[in-house]
Amino acid sequence: GGRLQGLKEIVGDTEATFRNVVESLQEVVMCCDADGYIIYGNPATERVAGASWENFAGKRIYEFFHPADPKKLNELKNRQHKRYAERLGGESESYELEVEGKDGETRWLSVSASPLRDPDGEIVGSIGVCTDTSERRELQQQLHWSQKMEAVGRLAGGVAHDFNNLLTVIRGYAHMMLKDFDHKQLHYRRLQAICEASDSACHLTQQLLTLSKRAVFQPKIVDLREVVEDSLGLIEGLVGSDIEVEFERLEALPSVEVDENQIQQILLNLAINARDAIQKSGRVSISASPQYVNKSLATRIGGVSQGEYVVLRLKDTGSGIPADVMEHLFEPFFTTKSHGTGLGLSTVYGIARNHAGGVFVDSEVGKGTTISVYLPVTEITEVELESSPLPFSASGRETILIVEDEKEVRLLLVEIFQEAGYRVAEAGDGLEALGCLKREADDINLVLSDVSMPNLDGIGLLEAMRQDFPNLPIMLMSGCVSEGDVSGKGMTLDFIAKPFSPPELLEKVRKKLDHFPLSQPKRKRANQ
Repeated sequence: GGRLQGLKEIVGDTEATFRNVVESLQEVVMCCDADGYIIYGNPATERVAGASWENFAGKRIYEFFHPADPKKLNELKNRQHKRYAERLGGESESYELEVEGKDGETRWLSVSASPLRDPDGEIVGSIGVCTDTSERRELQQQLHWSQKMEAVGRLAGGVAHDFNNLLTVIRGYAHMMLKDFDHKQLHYRRLQAICEASDSACHLTQQLLTLSKRAVFQPKIVDLREVVEDSLGLIEGLVGSDIEVEFERLEALPSVEVDENQIQQILLNLAINARDAIQKSGRVSISASPQYVNKSLATRIGGVSQGEYVVLRLKDTGSGIPADVMEHLFEPFFTTKSHGTGLGLSTVYGIARNHAGGVFVDSEVGKGTTISVYLPVTEITEVELESSPLPFSASGRETILIVEDEKEVRLLLVEIFQEAGYRVAEAGDGLEALGCLKREADDINLVLSDVSMPNLDGIGLLEAMRQDFPNLPIMLMSGCVSEGDVSGKGMTLDFIAKPFSPPELLEKVRKKLDHFPLSQPKRKRANQ
């Protein structure tokens, strides 16, 4: 008798233990009887279904786990009846199911279903274990999207690289020919139109490179008011006629050193967000004003230092941002919209950080949103800028080694420098350039090399020259690699982005040469 009592206690404890395990699971465990009605669901069932046990006990599964679309619901009912017949026939199955719970939220469930048997082994219904895989699927979709964007970016970067080489040739020869005509002549106006059209094409390649995350970062000293005013037409076109756009222009503003294309991208991204937040009609207010950021404010903004800033603000009269969304605001791919990529604000944040600045968001549901982009004030003043205008050309008598694999670009560069009085040597890639340097290093004053080349690229050439010709200056040029990419490798050097005009190139080369006197030995004497 004592043994039997002990056995009952063990069985009772075991049943209690298994019940505790099942009810502690994050996975849904659900049992149905022989007619397909729910007879048991663990607590996870209530969470995923969005309803309490009293609401779905004695109901069929698809009354709670079903798609919103009636047509899909009918398909699911038919499929579930077929599946249930298979369970009663002794078959097990695993499948994915897209459902919408009573809370209206769509979820994906990974279901593993098996026949439910009584102690004698008879099939009396079915048991299903469901795992909510919605978050995992979302992460997979984000990964696939990211991979797709990366592939598109590589394509865009390749197109932009080739396009920039073509634009370099077009712009270069058009600029050179302009000098041969008086501004009143017909050909002058035609060439000027070519220059203007190629400038517009440069903006297209910049957009492609931004997409590919290989945009050449080209900061210059600007008055931010002018950048905003140049963008107002685009912003008004984006937000539509029902939304009023106003710009508060202050009389004076400190200068900032920024990439104008990237600041314009900030404005357009913020304008799109404002448009989507405003239901019908409303107002978007843009301002740019100076502000000192103290230690407390710097901490609130995050990632910025104390100091003087120009703050670019965009305020809308839209729906505002809920608190639970605010904490995810700058995460890539996070979006509350039914369309879009969720990259808009992460791009704004990334651009601000590239400029040693930051972003602060102030929003209240129902009262609109103000996004402030902080850009550090530059120490260079407008007066200093005006006192050193760029000359049209900078001539010289030095010898320059041009390293460029694209023949048409190389011919253009040779012509630009020869016309400005320089002597020129040529190489089609880095290996040819090293061979030339071994023969003629003492006669060459500067190497001008493309970055992307076969055999040995510009970075490889730079590293080889550091070893064998440490005193010979080198300047890199590229249409799809930025100065930041190169300096990030610990290499400080002069860099010029394609496409460039002859005056820009000549001025940069002249400045570089002026830091390296002709008498300075080029070759590493220790190896001789």
